[in-house]
Amino acid sequence: MAGLAVILPHMHDLFSAQVGKVDVPDTTGSTDRLVEKFEQDSAEAGMARTLSEKRRLAERLHAAGDFEAALDAFHAAAEAAQELDKPGQEAVVVLGMADCLSREKQVDDVLVLGMFAHSADRAQAAGDDSTRFHALAGAATLKRALGRRGESTHAWDGVLSFARGLGNAKL
Repeated sequence: MAGLAVILPHMHDLFSAQVGKVDVPDTTGSTDRLVEKFEQDSAEAGMARTLSEKRRLAERLHAAGDFEAALDAFHAAAEAAQELDKPGQEAVVVLGMADCLSREKQVDDVLVLGMFAHSADRAQAAGDDSTRFHALAGAATLKRALGRRGESTHAWDGVLSFARGLGNAKL
């Protein structure tokens, strides 16, 4: 045992000397790229988790009737969806935001109708016909609630036209 204590420090010196003689290719660039990729993947996974958690929270708050808190959670989810470039997810959470805002006593019609339109556009980009239908119908319903009969009729014609174009698809 005592012999190992004497030999091991010398082995370390010999190993260190040999390492200095070996031509080792410089991999710092590839290591840096690997670390960067790992950090990006980690950040993306964290953002995806945030999107999922905020969307579930928003849906629970919405179901409980806490529309102000649901709006905040939907907004956080929308930011995550945009950052992750997930148009389908963005469409759904923006639709949730529009629904929350349309329940206020004084509705900012330009903002809410713009959100319904944005949701419909993002749903179309994602190929999500169900969310697009609900966004179009939400806008038509809000126009009716605001007393805009002509705009509402025109909007509902567009909703029905869209639905007919889908054939037998379930909405």
